[in-house]
Amino acid sequence: MERLGGLDATFLYFETPSMHMHVCGLLVLDTSETKGGYSFDRIRQMLVERHPLMPAMSRKLVVPPLNFGRPYWVKDPEFDIDYHLKRIGLPAPGGGPRAGRPRRRHCQPTARPGPSPLGDVGD
Repeated sequence: MERLGGLDATFLYFETPSMHMHVCGLLVLDTSETKGGYSFDRIRQMLVERHPLMPAMSRKLVVPPLNFGRPYWVKDPEFDIDYHLKRIGLPAPGGGPRAGRPRRRHCQPTARPGPSPLGDVGD
């Protein structure tokens, strides 16, 4: 169990259905020189193998009853990589304005209680 710090808890408390306070980023990878080429399945498998080394990846948020105290993170015993990592298709050539648009699931309030999405892989 890891209690949220004051700043993280503040972001959560300020979140409303129309004003989301979580962070979303975009990472563009050049896989042109990747040994064996690009594969979503290889990225997924790498995350499955390394997930024990990244405890934050398999946590879910718990809000105390009656909001008595700050929310906290606990290990999610039902962690499912396929919930967290989604494969999305991008039209050729794969970049451009559509690549930078947030997906619908990133435009939702933080799941309470529950796990947060990890990311999307566009190809």
